[in-house]
Amino acid sequence: MSENKDHITDRIIIDFINNNHVMTICTQSLRDDSHTELGLGKGLWCANCFYVPSMEITQMPDLYFMSADHSLHSVNISMFPNVAGTIAVQTLVISEIQGIQFQANVVRLLEQDANYNQALSLYQNRFEIAKKITQPLWTLRFEKIKHTRNSPVFGSKIIWSRDK
Repeated sequence: MSENKDHITDRIIIDFINNNHVMTICTQSLRDDSHTELGLGKGLWCANCFYVPSMEITQMPDLYFMSADHSLHSVNISMFPNVAGTIAVQTLVISEIQGIQFQANVVRLLEQDANYNQALSLYQNRFEIAKKITQPLWTLRFEKIKHTRNSPVFGSKIIWSRDK
């Protein structure tokens, strides 16, 4: 693939991510007692999270999201930072269906991290309610993405990988 074509396909994915704000992440746990107050144990767990993309212009952005340390997906991420997930357009019109499936790594941002203040500011500016909430901030870094859309051609797919 030419470098120009890679840039165009990357731009399609970046624009899609930037134009949305909710992702679903799937986490895993191998411990039977990972979240006993909910009666949940080992296995897979999905969570919907509001996100804001980092400010990268020419490369795939990281996503910042807030989640309590005691939530099941945060507990699972602390043990297994590799996640899978989706971002999808909610539509009933088949030709407008579009979304991404991804594999990623998640880490908790700490206040002393160089990008913490920028990440927090981006998140709070996008989601005003976050100014009133004290929750940990997390970074999701994409490893692989499959973007699917039904326009201009039904079932069009673009594959992106960090190691390409």
